[in-house]
Amino acid sequence: MKKTIAIVFCAAALAAGAVRAQSPTEAWPGSYFAPDGSVESVWQDPAPGPSDTAEATIQEAPGSHDAFSTGSGERLENAAFAAGDSEKSGDPDGVHFIQSIEYRNRIGFYEAFVRVPEIRGLADAAREADLNERFRSAAYTVIDEFANDARAILSDYTVEDAPHYQVGYDFRVSDGGGSTLTLALTYYSAAGSSYYTTSFFNFDRRTRALIELDGYFIPGSAAAILRDEILRQMRLRMAADENQVFWIDGLTEPDEPLDWDVVLAAVRENNGYYFNDLGELVIVFGKYDVGPGSMGAPEFVIPAEVRAELDEAVRAGQL
Repeated sequence: MKKTIAIVFCAAALAAGAVRAQSPTEAWPGSYFAPDGSVESVWQDPAPGPSDTAEATIQEAPGSHDAFSTGSGERLENAAFAAGDSEKSGDPDGVHFIQSIEYRNRIGFYEAFVRVPEIRGLADAAREADLNERFRSAAYTVIDEFANDARAILSDYTVEDAPHYQVGYDFRVSDGGGSTLTLALTYYSAAGSSYYTTSFFNFDRRTRALIELDGYFIPGSAAAILRDEILRQMRLRMAADENQVFWIDGLTEPDEPLDWDVVLAAVRENNGYYFNDLGELVIVFGKYDVGPGSMGAPEFVIPAEVRAELDEAVRAGQL
């Protein structure tokens, strides 16, 4: 159901004046930036005209803003209240996911697309509520920063000279070898260059619980095993392909060698791991974390025998 875009902005923006939709003008060339960093040339329509004001350049897509109250403009505490019978992903009678928020907006040449999931069916209801609040909070931060930054840009530039920028927050659900479900949340932005990062939340389908592997990343014997396995794979890749570059063995940028305690802590904090179709653990680093931007977000599959060593080291550390 289509609702007015004005309801998603703060009181100051609402007080600025009525918001009207812009009528289409001629198309203008642009680019579509996918979450994986790829870029596709496209024609975008409509384009802001030279005489358009900031308010006139706001665009709305049908179906947006389902997590906002049309009466008060306030965000709903339970976004699923507005989701209705959203399509489910996962196990209908177990852990599953619905889309609770969709937000699309355009201010000048700034564009945003946000989709937010809601988890249902966890055995731990309190944990479920905490995770859903975490997802909504991240989405609202993206939305607020987008609106504020776009309006600030249009206060400094004429519409036709304003820079282009795209930001997104999206999700997908995958089946990790049958025994797990993985929810992947990706934030991406693109201007002169692109940036993206993905967090993974893995769930045991039988126990309906979040799978947490914190012990693998806390400094100690398990983290050392994981570090050595990833270093082994990095060296093999660099030896096989000169285009594979990681900041190890003297190839350092920034100037200091990688601090693996910091690197693995970032993986832990960002939930940078998932299970592939074979049920294998995959470690994912953020763009620029362990190599140049050309490496994207590198992934490393941890062999089953190494995973067994990790589990044994974690158990030994708990004794």
